[in-house]
Amino acid sequence: LTVDLPGHGDSPALPSDRPAFELVCAQLLAVVEAAGLRSAPLSVVGYSLGARVAMALLGHLSQRLKQAILISGHPGLDEPDARAQRLQVDRERAARLVREGLPAFVDQWYRAPLLATLHRAAHADAIVRRRRQGDADALARTLIALSTGHQPLRLPTIAKIAPHVHWMAGEDDTKYRSLLRHAAVQTPGSGLHIIPGAGHHVHLEQPKLCAAAIRRALVSQGGRL
Repeated sequence: LTVDLPGHGDSPALPSDRPAFELVCAQLLAVVEAAGLRSAPLSVVGYSLGARVAMALLGHLSQRLKQAILISGHPGLDEPDARAQRLQVDRERAARLVREGLPAFVDQWYRAPLLATLHRAAHADAIVRRRRQGDADALARTLIALSTGHQPLRLPTIAKIAPHVHWMAGEDDTKYRSLLRHAAVQTPGSGLHIIPGAGHHVHLEQPKLCAAAIRRALVSQGGRL
């Protein structure tokens, strides 16, 4: 199952910009149930925002989780002040998105140092053109409602299921490579995969290496491909 998050693709927007991790988890579980997988063991793969949503979802899967592969995803902020500061940054970004429109926002977004490595990916121009399309208001609500500012530190919960968890970052993404190395240390038994030649957009910049790492992670936990 490949799911568009709220406000993305054909998925409807969130009803407001209030914290929505639990709402999105409920929506994802409804999708899984509708697919006839109510009690089936599940593997979860998420990238960036999708990885952060996946971290929230893990607490709902209990014994059903086979493995989670979390790509370039922030594990959360422990300090309330840090979360408040990040929420303010995302509120300002959302306001700029609505004010300037999606095309201008996307162009600026992918000039930021963390995200500029997207332009090394095959078909990068086509990817950026596609991401200029969408509903700016819906994406702005999602940016706030699923902000890292609303996300507590997930590492204590993940530590309890660490053998089922794999962290993945690009070798050239110095911020997340460091962040997820630390996350792996804090969750003993979890896996860490550093993908050479990739920045933040691991799956776009090195799709074959990313796919191979996901396959190894699935096999390492006894998953079936």
